[in-house]
Amino acid sequence: MFESLKGGSVGVILDKAQQMTREFNDTIPTIKALGLSVSNVSLGMGIVPEIGATLTGSVEALDQQRLKDMIERHRENKIVTTILEALGTASRLKDQLSQIGFKGIRVDVKLGIPPKVEVGLLTKTDSEVSQRS
Repeated sequence: MFESLKGGSVGVILDKAQQMTREFNDTIPTIKALGLSVSNVSLGMGIVPEIGATLTGSVEALDQQRLKDMIERHRENKIVTTILEALGTASRLKDQLSQIGFKGIRVDVKLGIPPKVEVGLLTKTDSEVSQRS
């Protein structure tokens, strides 16, 4: 995808972008195993390329023990580990705010330098929100 821009420091950055793309692609089976779906994949081109994606699913994906087991299994993949650790943190927050009644989760992943993962706890499932629109 980025071959035409390789060369010099741009080449180093693009190599990193390709590595992140491969790691994210390797993350997809783990994401799907948690019951999350991938949507809104985007590409941002700038000095540092960025790949973004939104993951959505049920709060049932936030089982702390399952997340810990998956982190141990995928320790070598920094992207999947970062996503799983963010989900683990969201799981603890969900438990502390149990009176709100969260039903869904939205994970916004930005793969760039540095990568960023933001988890939103939703009071309605993604399908309930879609039906109202």
